[in-house]
Amino acid sequence: MPFLLEGVALDPDLMQDDGILPTAEAQPRLLDNVWPSLAPLLDETETPGTKAVSTQPSSQKTAKNAAIKRAPPEALCGPL
Repeated sequence: MPFLLEGVALDPDLMQDDGILPTAEAQPRLLDNVWPSLAPLLDETETPGTKAVSTQPSSQKTAKNAAIKRAPPEALCGPL
């Protein structure tokens, strides 16, 4: 698993005032940091009768891709 806060932790605009928690604006970058490692694990554990999740990070989705019938990561675990 890569470092979750890569490219976020040292950017004060992406961190809350406490310096510990990232802001809402940082969430797409956090997803991009972990999704390449997480997506294959989710693909391996797909249960019959459930929808597969998209293995493309949200920051790389185009308007066309947004219409794909696959569930976004947020649908599985809530807001990041």
